[in-house]
Amino acid sequence: MSQKSQHILQRVAEFIARNELLPPRLEPLAPSSARVQRSEQPLEPFEPLEPFKPLLTPTYVGLSGGPDSVALLHILHTLGYKCKALHCNFHLRGAESDRDQQFCETLCASLGIPLEVRHFDTFAYMEQHHLSVEMAARELRYNWWSDLSNPSNLSNLSNPSSPTLVALGHHQDDSIETMLMNLMRGTGIHGMTGIVARNEARHIIRPLLCLSRQDIVDYLSDNGLTYVTDSTNAENETLRNQIRNQLLPLMEQMVPQVRQGIARTMEHLQGTEWFADRYLGLFEALTEHHCQWGIEWDELNIAKAARQFPEHLEDYLHEWTAEHTIASRTQVVRTPKLLYTMPFDEQELDSHRPQLTFEEKTLDAPMRLVPRPSSPFENTFDADTLTHPLTLRRWKEGDRIAPLGMKGRTRLISDLFSDAHYSPMQKATTWLLCDATGDIVWAIGLHMSNRHKVSPATKRIIKIRVTPS
Repeated sequence: MSQKSQHILQRVAEFIARNELLPPRLEPLAPSSARVQRSEQPLEPFEPLEPFKPLLTPTYVGLSGGPDSVALLHILHTLGYKCKALHCNFHLRGAESDRDQQFCETLCASLGIPLEVRHFDTFAYMEQHHLSVEMAARELRYNWWSDLSNPSNLSNLSNPSSPTLVALGHHQDDSIETMLMNLMRGTGIHGMTGIVARNEARHIIRPLLCLSRQDIVDYLSDNGLTYVTDSTNAENETLRNQIRNQLLPLMEQMVPQVRQGIARTMEHLQGTEWFADRYLGLFEALTEHHCQWGIEWDELNIAKAARQFPEHLEDYLHEWTAEHTIASRTQVVRTPKLLYTMPFDEQELDSHRPQLTFEEKTLDAPMRLVPRPSSPFENTFDADTLTHPLTLRRWKEGDRIAPLGMKGRTRLISDLFSDAHYSPMQKATTWLLCDATGDIVWAIGLHMSNRHKVSPATKRIIKIRVTPS
């Protein structure tokens, strides 16, 4: 193995250790006496970076057959990691797709590495979910990899506490392209830091971010490794390909070291983001968590946040939004006074319909004093004023109720929300108890109707309790 390849292996090993992407290597690549010379200075002996730890869970490697994934698989294998390759056949390029699969099978067989192939009907998925080809393929492969990371997956039973990781071959040039794409579309500091080395949510790691595309080409050449080429990479129909094939070469004509300059900028911004994250702890302290009828949401008072962070409010709001939209089926909504999370669809809100329990009683004598409810979700009514069946529905614009103390006059429930300083999510999760005539008997948690109150003339009472389903 050439000194150049030894140097690349050393850089990847150090990058993995520095970013805690994987446990230490199983064994040294070379005896401790072996030293690799570098043009500037000698390298330290190539040995394990910390004491031996057994690897019970394999490191999965996304293997397309292209140069990046081939180099990644060979490097991790050479460093002593237990690998298992994953290949997606999306059947998008006819015979070329089958050629890629066959190449991966041959490569893995030569290295003694197990390979798992998953076939996808990408065009059908694209039409079903109304996605572009690129997004459909992305969702399909990430869904597969997420299944591998699921604790219930059989592959994790040997060591449930050790997450299943999927290593991808993204390198420094990919990160630069991503940063430029985000810059063109408009982004915050997170979008300017490029591709992350470890995505905790998806259990994805990227050990080659310390290498350039040229480093990978050199490594493949030095080790006599072949690879397949995706013919679509030469086409300039996507923004990434336009940046890779047209924009960056033009920028290099103006500034030959432009890639190194952008990489240094991303490193600086990663440090800035780290400091920002530390202060986000203070910002998170302003966030209030709520739960009603099984629906959970977070709220941030923008006015309070503005007082705490007057100069960087929008940056912090952007980070808060990014943090909370990681969760599935969650969106962030902003009003003039509030930033809050809520489910993506109304069906999820409706699925948390509470339950009603009834307790009827005939009075032997007029009730002069109505017992105080033990909670806002319990009330006593005059049973004879109600027309059954009683039903629950969610609030909608224009609903009115005749609150207690208003002598039968009605008020908009939206006005009651304002009086109670309800947030948008509190409004969305408010349920109304209605009788068969459509009359609103009770805005649960707020007011009951004056028309159904217990009076000296009441002969039968009904106590209604509302509980989460």
